[in-house]
Amino acid sequence: MSKNTKIPEERKKKIPKGLIYLLALIFIITSIFAIIIFVPQPPPSNALFSISIRSYTTGYEKSYYSEYSTTIQTNLGEIGINAEVKSTDYATFLDKVVVNKDYDLAILEFEIESAPHLEVLFRENASLNIFNYKNNLDNGYIINKIDLAEKTVDFDERRNIYFDIQTYLMAKILPFVPLFTPVNTYAYWKQVNNFSAELGLSDSLPYMYLSDPSKEQLKVGIGYWNNIDPLSSQRTSEKELVSLFMDKLIKTSPDGTIIDGGLIKDWKFENETTLLLTVRPNVYWQPDVDNEYTDELFTIDDVIFTLNVFKSPYVNNEFHKYNWIKKITKVNETTISITIDADRETKINEPYAYALDDLSIYALPEHYLNVTGSWEGITSSTKWVKFSSYPFGTGKYKINFDETEKGITIIFDKFDNWHGAGVIPNVPTELSIKSLWINTYRDNYALLLSLQNNDIDFAIFGKDSQIANSLSTSEIEIQHSSSNSIVVLAFNLNNQYFGGENNYINATETSISKALAVRKAIAYAVNREQLNQGFHDEFYIITDTIIPYGTKYYYSGTEKYDFSIQKAISYLELAGFTAKTQNSETSTAPETFWFSLIAIILIPTCLLYTSDAADELDGVDLGGRRI
Repeated sequence: MSKNTKIPEERKKKIPKGLIYLLALIFIITSIFAIIIFVPQPPPSNALFSISIRSYTTGYEKSYYSEYSTTIQTNLGEIGINAEVKSTDYATFLDKVVVNKDYDLAILEFEIESAPHLEVLFRENASLNIFNYKNNLDNGYIINKIDLAEKTVDFDERRNIYFDIQTYLMAKILPFVPLFTPVNTYAYWKQVNNFSAELGLSDSLPYMYLSDPSKEQLKVGIGYWNNIDPLSSQRTSEKELVSLFMDKLIKTSPDGTIIDGGLIKDWKFENETTLLLTVRPNVYWQPDVDNEYTDELFTIDDVIFTLNVFKSPYVNNEFHKYNWIKKITKVNETTISITIDADRETKINEPYAYALDDLSIYALPEHYLNVTGSWEGITSSTKWVKFSSYPFGTGKYKINFDETEKGITIIFDKFDNWHGAGVIPNVPTELSIKSLWINTYRDNYALLLSLQNNDIDFAIFGKDSQIANSLSTSEIEIQHSSSNSIVVLAFNLNNQYFGGENNYINATETSISKALAVRKAIAYAVNREQLNQGFHDEFYIITDTIIPYGTKYYYSGTEKYDFSIQKAISYLELAGFTAKTQNSETSTAPETFWFSLIAIILIPTCLLYTSDAADELDGVDLGGRRI
């Protein structure tokens, strides 16, 4: 597959020192403007009311949440609402918003896998019901619909239920203002062929090759990582690394569709509550770090062990997600039968629509980890502890621990016994890239310079869509793909102005409540296009519901809250406020925004990203497993 193409001389040039000094100067100028921008402003004397916006400022993946807060503060000031920005570290943010729900407005990101699991957001007392959502707001309509969708096996019927949920949620409740579905950004030299951002690096590798046939190693730059234990890794960069050496039982496409490529080769529903799973033949485990186990076949016992791990409350904090697995029966050496029951309180077994989706989990090596008969003994064993630091799987590449420096550089070698099942139907696979040298970068600016300087071939910038636009050569390709997450401005439905008792008091001459009218006013006042243009060069996808754009349950027909000061004012008046704006419909911010605009123009070329939160994560995970 390789092509012999001469590498352009432009690639071989180093970055001029003058350019580095120029970028440093621009950074200093930007910092000065940032100080000007973020100096707290005194509340206006004629404010209708005052609230706060919580966000977090630190972490290894640039999020812009703090910058969002400042711009939204300006947006709300246009309709007479004084908003105080409260940006904290991630741990404090979690304590205030998720644990204690001590906030008015909050900006955060939800990661949602192929099965939406909205019950964790909208069931009373659920772990991520940060909105203080109560069933009496809608007489249980939303949660009843969610429960119905969970038991509806027919996909079209289930999708229509989710369309109803999104329609009602955005029109009648509005517990949040949906902002964006972020995009992931990749950049690489043109000698790297056949990469697809839609597939991601791991799923693209069986089809990729380098133009120089003498080169067998791909040098990759990635964000900070610290933990590659498949049971507990959570950062975006860590998940990327795990996907290179592990395989999931069931494979899903970016839009959530079940596809080939997983360790379960065949599945069949005998009826609505009985699922048969058959393992892929001729799959081998990689050797463990001590080479104690070599040439071990992946078997149905590994599947049973993996499911029992995820079902165990002793091991898995989210074991309740697997309560639908009532019984596992070994049919033969290649097949198991799972008895499904989505509701243990009924006498009959109830169907569960997300059975296959929830099996999109990494397989665990039973032969290595199942050392005793008790979970306490297993999880305290030397093997279990060692696996968390020296994991292995059935994937395309195996970790070369001898050459790996934790948190700095990780080396992968081609796994010669990889099963060869790719995700593109009827297209042969070949791992022509023999090894991966993956270096860690604690900020994307350093990653950008390393790529530009030809120190690496391939850069994963995460959700920073602006940084790659600073590249100064046409010999580097840039690709973007939508993520499986959504960024929202969350409402605390207990707030005295847009929640609390006002949830049950009708607004003037209308059937909607005063609280809902204020929430709609805020939604219309937030200028999402301004945020997207200023911070993401319009690459992010403005979304209108809780489901990420482009996934199979996303509904585009919900009520939309496009920026409109006039509509915002009208809803405030419905709520009983006498609201005025100092700016016209075409004006998007007071004079201080021009300072913001200048800084936004400069940011793409020089923004440095801090990494002083070693234990912080990228977002709140709705579908990933925290064990």
